[in-house]
Amino acid sequence: MDVWIGLVEVIPLSESTVLGNGKGAFVNALALTSDPENYQEQVRSALQNLDLAPADFQDVEPFSERAASWELEEGLHELAQEVRLSGGVSFDDFHVYDNLDG
Repeated sequence: MDVWIGLVEVIPLSESTVLGNGKGAFVNALALTSDPENYQEQVRSALQNLDLAPADFQDVEPFSERAASWELEEGLHELAQEVRLSGGVSFDDFHVYDNLDG
């Protein structure tokens, strides 16, 4: 098992207040998993707890590969360590958008 990261587009479910009045958001999600399918299952479940649903998963890969290819913010490294210790799912900041047309 390793920490995986991906960019997830999320949309609010009827009861969600996480995004305020936003129509959706993009967020980096990190999870301790062994493959992209399990990553999506774990992230989907964690989002349901926030009354959010994934609309799209992009660039899902092991965190170690992302860190080797890109200079990542220290906060992402901290989230990866948190995920390693907890075995759960962590989200970076939600980047909310208000317009469905982009």
